[in-house]
Amino acid sequence: MQILTITCVIAATLGSSQNSDIPTFDDSELRAWQEAVEDMPLPGLGCYEASAPAIEWRSVPCADVRPTMPHVVGGGFNRAILVNGSTIYRADGQIASSNATSVIDSITLQQGNYSLQVNSNRFITSKCNTAANPSTCRGWQQFVYENRGPNLQGLVFMEYWLTDYNNSCPLGWVRYPNSSGPHCWTASSVVSFAPAQPSVSTLNGMQLSGKGLHFGGGLYSGAAVITIGGTAYAANNPDTYLNLFSGGQWTAAEFNVYGAGNGSRANFGPGTTISLRLSVAPVQYNGTSVGCIMASTIGSQTSETNNLQLDSLCLAQNATMFTNPRIMYGERN
Repeated sequence: MQILTITCVIAATLGSSQNSDIPTFDDSELRAWQEAVEDMPLPGLGCYEASAPAIEWRSVPCADVRPTMPHVVGGGFNRAILVNGSTIYRADGQIASSNATSVIDSITLQQGNYSLQVNSNRFITSKCNTAANPSTCRGWQQFVYENRGPNLQGLVFMEYWLTDYNNSCPLGWVRYPNSSGPHCWTASSVVSFAPAQPSVSTLNGMQLSGKGLHFGGGLYSGAAVITIGGTAYAANNPDTYLNLFSGGQWTAAEFNVYGAGNGSRANFGPGTTISLRLSVAPVQYNGTSVGCIMASTIGSQTSETNNLQLDSLCLAQNATMFTNPRIMYGERN
């Protein structure tokens, strides 16, 4: 499958104990820098790098690596945030806390192989006009970070779906789950970056964001951004795959840690407890409220799973002067 797309790499690095010339930061300074990087507009399509403490982008060469397997449609037993009164242009999923010491993917059997996903609701898109039945076809977009284990580089990318397409897929898209399957999918180019995360303990504090950018003149893009400590990387691609942002179709999102792909399960060691936070940036704040719902109700049904049980409590918080609207929830085994 050949995909024509543009990838943006964001690499921003904070302090190092190996180089005394690189400044170090406390937790509050680190978080402030992370938020500034996440809020900073990209100069355009392409690849960029930013290094703390400077809040500026520098152009760097792009990387082009393909994901090895789709993050397929199905499942839906997860928390999701529903926004009432506005569409959204950004969702930030964060591992607020984690005591995980081990995780193994059920298919690859690789220690430390897992994915983080921020997934959209299913939505109406003009790309469904050529489906067998356009009225039942929907678009669905995933923002994905895959940690491939201790010895392979991590990947950050997006996947695009036409669910219930039931027709020959558009050029560059592939039918799923087989050559006569009902769905079509394709992926953005992906950013391959080092180092791999050899310990699952680095899950603590990780944040995966999906966001839209408007460059004027009707040009939109969508970006997946992973922030790990003082380093951030992103894949930024044109929004023309599904028009999620230019079409104003994003109204709900889900976030969690899952198996690496192709319907796999992330098997955490016993006694694991993970707390998650999912916040959104609505286009319109006035009159906007949020609720905590199940992901299946918005059609966000990734079939990757984990072996943790959702806690019964899910807290929803509307926007304040200092925070975006968010939900908070947990899981354990």
